[in-house]
Amino acid sequence: MKARHLKREEFEGLFQEKILERGWRYFEDDRVDDPIIAEGFVRAKVHGTASYNVEVDPERMVFFCSCPYFDTYGNCKHLAALLYHLADDPEVDSLDETIRILERKSKRELITLLQRIMRAEPKLRHLLTGDVGDLDGELRGLKEGFLDADPDLFVEKVASMRRLIMLFEKPQSLALLKDLFVELYRIYYDYGGVEFLEDEMSLILETMAPELEKMDEAECDRLMRDIRAIYEEDDSVLKSFIYEPVADFL
Repeated sequence: MKARHLKREEFEGLFQEKILERGWRYFEDDRVDDPIIAEGFVRAKVHGTASYNVEVDPERMVFFCSCPYFDTYGNCKHLAALLYHLADDPEVDSLDETIRILERKSKRELITLLQRIMRAEPKLRHLLTGDVGDLDGELRGLKEGFLDADPDLFVEKVASMRRLIMLFEKPQSLALLKDLFVELYRIYYDYGGVEFLEDEMSLILETMAPELEKMDEAECDRLMRDIRAIYEEDDSVLKSFIYEPVADFL
């Protein structure tokens, strides 16, 4: 399936020159993994010091990258690499076509395929089985080894965990997002204001906010109880801005 054929002049002006240069090198070094198109977005992994999830809507020119640079500064080298890839070759696989292929496979073939996927991406087993016990334990163990962790890799780990959680059905996903926020807050507060966690904490609350509006009052109150308790006791700089997305539910 072809995405819209982007021309370089359509996107190069949206990036700093040094970011474009790095993105071009990433493209030339073949660091963009097999893009796929679904719901109008071209999605791919781009590999650098870590692997990041990149999304581009070529029609509306809407971009997203899971890297810390994107959260703080905007358009990054990983986005540039994917855009250069699309300018060079707009032909990408379609998720709908992939699903049609899977529907033709036997049960045994699907099980074999899932085994391979889980060996490559072990965390996906939580989604496939619906068992969040290990995921919950990993979430609550984030603080262990935090001081020795590389900041970029830690943020990517948190972002990866958040994206996985969002694939679960509600209300389970919302409860896990709440727990993730609470754990990040404890790290943030206990270590004296860890700034590189702020964007991820804000994203969690922004993700929760529209779902809270759909809940009845009692359900919402149960979900927000822990976050409300933190807010009432919070004396950090976070209180001035981080809770704005859920202000109506505190």
